[in-house]
Amino acid sequence: MVWAKHVCNSHSAKPSSFTNPTASPATASNCKWQPAPTTWITLNTDGAVSSSGHGAVGGLLRNAEGSWIKGFTRAIGMVNALQAELWAIHDGLVFAWSLGISQIQLQSDNLLAVNLLKSQDATSSSFTLVRAIATLLHRAWLVDISWIPSEVNNPADWLAWL
Repeated sequence: MVWAKHVCNSHSAKPSSFTNPTASPATASNCKWQPAPTTWITLNTDGAVSSSGHGAVGGLLRNAEGSWIKGFTRAIGMVNALQAELWAIHDGLVFAWSLGISQIQLQSDNLLAVNLLKSQDATSSSFTLVRAIATLLHRAWLVDISWIPSEVNNPADWLAWL
């Protein structure tokens, strides 16, 4: 499936040095979020971890016009950054499933989490949470997982930090 998930007015979205190994590469600061096709719902998720190690997740569902449908947030206890991102994705998918959504475009700003879930080995991953998400992905629905720059994931980031 191919459609515009974000638009950047710069030619470069190349990786640069960064300190968080679970964060995504730096991208142009003039990117903007774009919704999924008409019959799809977009799920943006994000995880946050405080300096003390306490984590939280947040996410939101938007329609093809980009309008808010519903959102969620939850404290998840002591985690690292990758665990927080994976919990956000897990909770977001469970949330979307409970609402009966059958076509979902999942957007995360964590490249490592996206790559782990798109891996052919996701169902046998050494990470229990990756296996749990892989099980959710095999339900009777269509889920497209994609990475987006953190600059266009601000609403989900805001919910995670509530």
